[in-house]
Amino acid sequence: MAVKIGVIGGGKFGVVHMRTLQQLGWDGVAELSAICRRNTDALLEQAAEFRTRGFTDWQEMLRRGGLDAVTICTPDHLHREMALQAIAHGLHVLIEKPMDITTAGCEEIVRA
Repeated sequence: MAVKIGVIGGGKFGVVHMRTLQQLGWDGVAELSAICRRNTDALLEQAAEFRTRGFTDWQEMLRRGGLDAVTICTPDHLHREMALQAIAHGLHVLIEKPMDITTAGCEEIVRA
């Protein structure tokens, strides 16, 4: 059974993650199940391109996305909060580097 993964962030790195997950989906390993970005027009384009659901609110995606994991591809200062909330929802988390902008933030994520 494929791991259902959502991508938070639809910029350059987010698109790389989306393409990779799409390729893994062809092998049945992982499935790009949802994407999230704030720009509605860009979100609609990407959701159509990758044939997946789109959310403009990452917290809603965590609650309603039916996901097993998320990749976080947003600006660095947003990583910690998103990772901690995803972990609190029982999701596996992949984070673009750096994990956080502070060592303390990184340690908090690791402890979670």
